[in-house]
Amino acid sequence: MKPSIFFLFIIIIGCTNTSDNSTIIANPEPNQILYKGMDLSFQTELEDFNVDYFDENGTSIELLDFVEENGTNLIRLKLWHTSQDGEN
Repeated sequence: MKPSIFFLFIIIIGCTNTSDNSTIIANPEPNQILYKGMDLSFQTELEDFNVDYFDENGTSIELLDFVEENGTNLIRLKLWHTSQDGEN
């Protein structure tokens, strides 16, 4: 068997997932810390385009207030040392 075919076979077998190991914790223990997060890296760019956000009922919302009210307690911000066009 050629090495390239062998490695392809190993990758395919290794990437196959036959069981779902994910667990949703409905009622966490008091000492467990759960995080609910989102990426806000492009928020300032979207604000430049006057993007409006709406909830599921079509009511206009402030994005940061909305995500906080819905349990978001962790955000991701990508920062660049020398950004292009002053973005991010």
